[in-house]
Amino acid sequence: IALKAVDSEAQRSTGYSPVLNFTVGDLDATVNNLLRAGAVLDGPIRYPPRGKVAALRAPDGHMLGLFEPAEGI
Repeated sequence: IALKAVDSEAQRSTGYSPVLNFTVGDLDATVNNLLRAGAVLDGPIRYPPRGKVAALRAPDGHMLGLFEPAEGI
């Protein structure tokens, strides 16, 4: 878990939460499991050169960041 300080008042306000980041072995399966559990994608799944990245909002409002590294990285 990476804890980071925020600089703006908006990020300390209601509706914002810390982002919990996780590295996963199968991003697509993890996203589907979280969606079935009530999470909502916060934007599209992205495919940067280093792997796949997704952001989701859990039913309780917490933000989840998922990262699946590309093979060989």
